[in-house]
Amino acid sequence: YQRRVRGAMSDSIVLYSYWRSSCSWRVRIGLEMKGIKYEYKAVSLLKGEQCSASHSEISPEQQVPVLKIDGVYLTQSLSILEYIDETKRGTNSTSVRPHQEGTKPCNFSLDCFWNPTPSKHENYKQDG
Repeated sequence: YQRRVRGAMSDSIVLYSYWRSSCSWRVRIGLEMKGIKYEYKAVSLLKGEQCSASHSEISPEQQVPVLKIDGVYLTQSLSILEYIDETKRGTNSTSVRPHQEGTKPCNFSLDCFWNPTPSKHENYKQDG
């Protein structure tokens, strides 16, 4: 999912995240692997902050992680990893998705690391 940033364009990269979310961990690790600097904005799932009007505006699914980058808001950790791998060199050329040149990967290394069904304590979603 992608949504354009309203207002002035900013070069800053912002990760909206919850510290215990395995999907957010995946994105943080990917950003660190690429050497990409970013601002961290905490979203407390236990307090229901993902359901707030301000967060719902950038993530209609009311989930984390959300990455603000290049004038868009990206959601879904694997899509975020694919985007940064294809558009950002960072301070090193490490790929967060190892694959043969010229082919699309059939899996992502970080996806394999954290793709089992997360427990409710890792990815808590509060309805209502």
